[in-house]
Amino acid sequence: MNGEIFSQFDAGACRELLIMWNRETSSYTILYHDLHTNSSHVVCSTTNYQDAIDMAKSEVKRLRYSNMCLKEGCSLHSRLGKYYLSLPRNANLFSRFKRINMSPTAAWLYMQVCGRYFTMDELSDLIQDKYNWTHVFSFVRSQQILNNWVLSDIVIR
Repeated sequence: MNGEIFSQFDAGACRELLIMWNRETSSYTILYHDLHTNSSHVVCSTTNYQDAIDMAKSEVKRLRYSNMCLKEGCSLHSRLGKYYLSLPRNANLFSRFKRINMSPTAAWLYMQVCGRYFTMDELSDLIQDKYNWTHVFSFVRSQQILNNWVLSDIVIR
């Protein structure tokens, strides 16, 4: 794409939306970029910048409220105050790692959503309620945890 990035929206879980100006077509293109696979695809295109902003915000909202669940076959263990998650054999975490370390917050959150569908905002609300953190801090922390889960290939979207 021949252009420059005008805006960038964090859509959570290793995803972002980019609004780029395309000089060749004189239009704004909204790209969905997956940071995990480093791949992009075009969501839509428009000649009006405000329309591009509105479409990107709408897509971010859709992604934040989309249902996810954790893959079956994982098991959470605690040893000497440390938490780790044993991954199923078909997990895609660099193929040689079958166990990931988890913070106490991530382990608690895993137990809260295991076996059911959840959204990014639900994760944030759970953390906010448990730790009495601000909404912004809870959202950032839940996003970090969810990003790790996505990279570990234990989340189904």
